[in-house]
Amino acid sequence: MQEMQKLPLKAVLLVEAKNIQATGAYGIGVDISLKPGLNRAIQSELATVFEEATLAETAENAHEGDIIVHAALRHKVFVDHWNGAATADWELQLDFKDPPRRMPISTVLFKNQTVVSPSGESTLASVITGACFFVCSPLTFPWMARAAGIHAMEVIEGELTEELHKLPEAIRNDHKIFAYARGDRTGTPLAALPIPPSNMSIVSSDVDVPPLNLSIVRRNAFAIVIGIEKYRNNLPAADFAVRDAKIVAKYLTKTMGYQEENVMVLLDQNASRADLEKYIETWLRNRADKDSSVFFYYSGHGAPNPKNNETYLVPYDGDPAFLENTGYSLKRLYRTLSELPVKESIVLLDSCFSGAGGRSVIAKGMRPMMLSVENPALASGRTVVLSASAGDQVASTYLEKGHGLLTYFVLKGLRGDADRDKNGVIDLPELFDYLKPEVERIAKREFNNVQTPQLLGAPEVLEQGMRLVEKANP
Repeated sequence: MQEMQKLPLKAVLLVEAKNIQATGAYGIGVDISLKPGLNRAIQSELATVFEEATLAETAENAHEGDIIVHAALRHKVFVDHWNGAATADWELQLDFKDPPRRMPISTVLFKNQTVVSPSGESTLASVITGACFFVCSPLTFPWMARAAGIHAMEVIEGELTEELHKLPEAIRNDHKIFAYARGDRTGTPLAALPIPPSNMSIVSSDVDVPPLNLSIVRRNAFAIVIGIEKYRNNLPAADFAVRDAKIVAKYLTKTMGYQEENVMVLLDQNASRADLEKYIETWLRNRADKDSSVFFYYSGHGAPNPKNNETYLVPYDGDPAFLENTGYSLKRLYRTLSELPVKESIVLLDSCFSGAGGRSVIAKGMRPMMLSVENPALASGRTVVLSASAGDQVASTYLEKGHGLLTYFVLKGLRGDADRDKNGVIDLPELFDYLKPEVERIAKREFNNVQTPQLLGAPEVLEQGMRLVEKANP
């Protein structure tokens, strides 16, 4: 993966997005807003390219930066109440402008047309059609339009998420934007930047858009999702760790039934040791009770500590030479989770702890060592750990798919590949049985590497299944 220096500009994002207008055959419709989610999604992608990416509250505020990114989303949904069909058209245009002159520099355009609900092919279609013929009242049509509109919003959100992953490469390949960044807009050159390669590929994956509304709603389930790709102390980058975490978070809310307010996502500089302590040891403790489920996901570097033979997560500000002061030990994580009064805790670690490379680091002058992620707390508690590799192995990055190797197959399994008995339920042992041979196969074939995922925990807890996806209507 080629490292690209960020463009030395403050990008100010101004989004104009009309609400989705789900219009019925009789002209009755509702408005549903996509703007809040669109703001966050575009800003997140811009932050990977520009030194700073902020949101503008008004058009006047947009001129406070070095470059304006004016995003205009146009979309509409039409519902034919007679046959239940719904179609959605959308187009997202991003205009990059020079603030002083308000002149356009370049444009990036995404667009699509989707059949949201083909006639006779979905539950939504049958509900709309049935309601049309059997409950034909003026109050029915707004409800039907809203149902179709919400469904269309989810479809458009999914498509936009996938498309927006292409935005950083589109910007870096745009020589007009690049030329603008090289000077101070009056011709004085800035520090040399790497020239964008003309053949830079766009990394996308078949698992990046989560299936929608598969699982029952889990109102008492809490998750902490951590992705650390770039570190403060000049450690090697953990490629795709931030992307891993973002997509896992989307699966939790879109596919696994978690409520958005119950999923805490910590990325890069927002995943310091203090952040980990705050959310693991206080945020979770203040929310979890005897009926709760806890999901903890970590993508980033791990490290062994030869001084005490313990394994550590490496926070954003972690230093492998001073792990006791700057790392977060797995022993501490397991102990904290075991003390929670919850019915189950699932820990998923796309990291390794040997210090031999991959997603692990070690203090200078130290040799790689074999340390397991297992801990006595797992044998008697209600915490189960799914780890990317054994203690002496390296966790691989699946460059072709843009994810950690373990995370890729976790997501692929949650999409339905792990549901081999087709009963609409995917539990943790079932997911592990699916992904273990897949990870081993790809690691050996693509990377000439031995990587064996581990599933650790008390046998009686594993036998209970620990359900991850449970369809409301299998």
